[in-house]
Amino acid sequence: MKLFFSLTLVFVTCSCLRNFKIIQENVKVEIKAPDIIEDASIFIRKLNRTFDGLNSTATFKVDLNDSIFITAKSYEKRGNKYHPSIMDTKLDFCAFLKNPAKQSLVLALFYPTVVEHGNFPRKCPIPAGYYYIYNFNVNEEAFPPYFPIDSRWRFVMSVFHHEMPLFITTIGFRVEPKQLWD
Repeated sequence: MKLFFSLTLVFVTCSCLRNFKIIQENVKVEIKAPDIIEDASIFIRKLNRTFDGLNSTATFKVDLNDSIFITAKSYEKRGNKYHPSIMDTKLDFCAFLKNPAKQSLVLALFYPTVVEHGNFPRKCPIPAGYYYIYNFNVNEEAFPPYFPIDSRWRFVMSVFHHEMPLFITTIGFRVEPKQLWD
């Protein structure tokens, strides 16, 4: 009887967890305003057998006032081509910092982890300076439980200041079934 109860408890507990993992495959940053941003880099570093960390750095040469906008789009690979998918949003970044969930529930799920792994701003204006993210890893719990397994995705985030593009970051990732030992 104890064995049956224990197995039932394990099954119920495991069924609540996400049955997939996110594997970051490639990243790139394209600077559109070198007079405002310099020394920008982004790369993926292997942290251990099961985790990769995203690392990114950039130096803002000038203060950025309240006119910062972000577009975020996702694309799913079907066949040999990426197609627009579940996310296509434009938001006022400073308004987002004041009330993240009101501006974008999806990005609000990820931003606390970004802040935890770097020195990203928590309010506007954003002062000139060096900004970084170290060892950022996507938390699968932020994704819906029915996210398509065995799929490839691309996330593109563009940042604008007064409608002028500053930079575009592209992150490629795949979704794989989670193994028991993951």
